[in-house]
Amino acid sequence: MKFHRMDHFLIENMLAGKQQIGVETTSEEREKAYAIFLEKCGAVLPASERTMKRWFGIGEFHKPNRRQLIQIFFSLSLPCDVARKWLTEGALEPDFQINDLDEFFYLYGLQNRMSYEECETMIQQFLQKCNPKLRPEQHHQTGELWEGYEQNCALSREEFMAYALSIQTKFKGYSRTVLEYFNDLREEIVYLKGREHEMRMDELLSETNYFSWLSEKKVKTSHNRKTIRKYIKHCEKHKVLSEGMLNQIKENLIILNRSAKANTQWLAELFPSRNELNIGKDKRLARGDVRVMDDKYISEILNIAAQKEKEMQLLLARAPKKALREQQKRCRIIDRHDLLPLIYLVVQKRQDIAYSTRGSMDEYFDNQEHKEFVELANQILTACNMPAFHPERYELDYWIDRCFDEDNGMMYYEMLIRYSYGEV
Repeated sequence: MKFHRMDHFLIENMLAGKQQIGVETTSEEREKAYAIFLEKCGAVLPASERTMKRWFGIGEFHKPNRRQLIQIFFSLSLPCDVARKWLTEGALEPDFQINDLDEFFYLYGLQNRMSYEECETMIQQFLQKCNPKLRPEQHHQTGELWEGYEQNCALSREEFMAYALSIQTKFKGYSRTVLEYFNDLREEIVYLKGREHEMRMDELLSETNYFSWLSEKKVKTSHNRKTIRKYIKHCEKHKVLSEGMLNQIKENLIILNRSAKANTQWLAELFPSRNELNIGKDKRLARGDVRVMDDKYISEILNIAAQKEKEMQLLLARAPKKALREQQKRCRIIDRHDLLPLIYLVVQKRQDIAYSTRGSMDEYFDNQEHKEFVELANQILTACNMPAFHPERYELDYWIDRCFDEDNGMMYYEMLIRYSYGEV
């Protein structure tokens, strides 16, 4: 099955839609599209020949990173509305980050037919003139910034620079809305995992005299960790329970006592280790758009505000390029590939708990879980200005959709392993 991919998007645009939909791209089409691309770019090439060929899947495929995409827009002299479409629908990246200093000026440059180098010069001029102790405001201001940009984007360079300096504290460099959706999903997963362990503890304790013991002690809260520890001591002293049952209760109590902010448990449930997937450190899966998250990745996403502020400080301090590049690697832009696996796990956990509560297999294996996932995914993706869930078009969407297949479904964890080894 042929999924949407950036090389296909580039080829379709270079060949003006002459490529057959759903049919695998031939090497001749790739070479022809690449030749047209070079002709359109003229003397302003965005990268080396080897790098650009990989964008078209010649030899191998490698998607251009966000900075390279923006350089492509300048080389092709794309209008702003087309460039934004290429970002969101072509590369499946978030729209221009209007609150990001660089992208604010790149957008202005595209709008006013400037070169990439001229935009870079304006950015350096801005850094020279702005407050050296700049601390960005951490507020929801994207709508306000877009409105201000649209009102001022036709100004001269000098006037636009003055406008940019007047709003310098608003360049926080990331979408707070998208970050909050990501964190809300993560926190709900942590909460639902906690509920699962509480229910498991209840199952264990219901096989003992715990609840009658609570009644004797006139204690009302069954999940109180301190109370459970007292019960364990009572059992050890009076030899009330078998060693096996006592150990199970102790193990579950350890899990319940773990930090509510820890990501380890749910990450291990959703993503196999890199050894299981046979991939190296900091490498993606060998195929397509499916990703693996770990603690480091999550930490960088959740700390994006601090990471972007540190990047700004390095820029203002004229730090060496190497230090700046290393810092920029830590500045993650959350996209739909980060959100969809978390949405999947939230829906799965909600349904698992609902099933445990009602206990009806017939009700559980209906299409409610899939319907809830699609509705929640589209609600969040729309709010984040990202393409809607589309399993016929996007590869990750297709594999998540397969996880809800009643006859041939698999857990996301299992799917990643089979996907990594080319078994699906």
